[in-house]
Amino acid sequence: MLRTEIGPRLTEQELDAGRLAWPVDGVLFDVEHNGFWHPAWPSRPVERSEALRVAGTELESVPQLGSRYGHRGHPFRSAWPPAPAET
Repeated sequence: MLRTEIGPRLTEQELDAGRLAWPVDGVLFDVEHNGFWHPAWPSRPVERSEALRVAGTELESVPQLGSRYGHRGHPFRSAWPPAPAET
């Protein structure tokens, strides 16, 4: 593994995976700290941890956003078919 003064060097794939998580992380941050709750979601649970779990589940059903120009997002669709579900 290559190392720099600030830590291990990440591969492009690892960087892309981290970037794809930014929009979801941002929404979950707002659910936890700013009281955000999307009107299309079920009623907001009282417990913060449960609200984060429900929000995370709801966010799994929306298309991922990828970065095209810096911070501007667009729907991300993989060229590869989804992996088969494990049984």
